[in-house]
Amino acid sequence: MSDDASGSAVAEKGLAGAAQVVASFEEDAPGPIRRLQAFLHSYPTAIPFIVLIVAIAIFSVAAGSKFFAPFNLSLVLQQVTIIGVLGIAQTLIILTAGIDLSVGAIMILSSIVMGRLSVVAGVPVEISFVLGIGTGILCGLINGVLVALVKLPPFIVTLGTGRSMAP
Repeated sequence: MSDDASGSAVAEKGLAGAAQVVASFEEDAPGPIRRLQAFLHSYPTAIPFIVLIVAIAIFSVAAGSKFFAPFNLSLVLQQVTIIGVLGIAQTLIILTAGIDLSVGAIMILSSIVMGRLSVVAGVPVEISFVLGIGTGILCGLINGVLVALVKLPPFIVTLGTGRSMAP
């Protein structure tokens, strides 16, 4: 027991000159990268906005004044509108804990019906538009009946609907 006591005394004597502060792992002032990381973790929706701003800057430098021309901006808006409407609809489906894999196929089928009726068959645009929208509604109704009334899983139903419309 005396060996333990003498060993303990030697250890205490060795620690006499050591610092008595508690270890701290926090930084005094976070750097710019840490502040950016904290911002992006706090606001994750800012990331797509930042990517959009960077893409606009790159394309405006690459294309010069042509990128901000009214014709180009209207063309970009026309192309984005279709995807935006489908994205909003898909968001509503996902928020209700569902999934719809046939959105693209139904959109293509509806646009083909509209285009073929008005161009090939000579049907007036107003009527072909209504028939194209009706085609989309009918496909959605079939999906809805199979999911809500027959109680089939939405993943399987919409996957089958999308594949049945594919060439």
